Amino acid sequence: MIYESLKEDKEYPKKEDYTRPGCGLDGHAYDGAVREYEIHMHSSYGVWKDEKTGEVLFTEQAEFIPGSYYHDSGQGEWETTYKAHFPLKEGQTAEQAFHERKTLDDERRKLSQDAEKRNQLIQELSPKIYDRLQNRFDRLKRQSDMELNQKFNQAVQLALKQEERHRQVEKRNQDPLWQATRAAAKALVEKNQGIQARILIKNYLKMHVKE
Repeated sequence: MIYESLKEDKEYPKKEDYTRPGCGLDGHAYDGAVREYEIHMHSSYGVWKDEKTGEVLFTEQAEFIPGSYYHDSGQGEWETTYKAHFPLKEGQTAEQAFHERKTLDDERRKLSQDAEKRNQLIQELSPKIYDRLQNRFDRLKRQSDMELNQKFNQAVQLALKQEERHRQVEKRNQDPLWQATRAAAKALVEKNQGIQARILIKNYLKMHVKE
């Protein structure tokens, strides 16, 4: 994200604007104007945009709140509010969304900078060392491809097994013998004969369900 300030310029108060003929400078009004100017200068108002598309994502307003002894120390704190220009997740605030996006962008920028620095260092290698590094990269890529392919096959096999179990359950639920077995097991459980009920179910599954 990139920040674009929308804060309006403001001139420093002129004493002549707070001087009345015959009365001189209205010090109280002038000090108030100076204070208002300083608060304005310490505060900020702008938008955060997507770097690629230019789309406005957030409006940020950071209002400076002078401390109790501002005139002595110049200290204070900022009260920052955010407005998101896109739908938020359920229960999410605009401030939370902003910090999540900002953290993600910072991490991506760091990765990009690290990659750029790494590529620059690689280009400075001697041809012999560069070839050795390239060979290592090739081996790592082949190993990664093999591991990915193995994980993919495992996932497919698991999905096929789950699908087969689902089909068996659907088929079993339509089997009159299973319906009768289940009803008989339920009756045994109601008679506190749980062991016999489990044996009945187990025998059916052993005879009719594929491993």
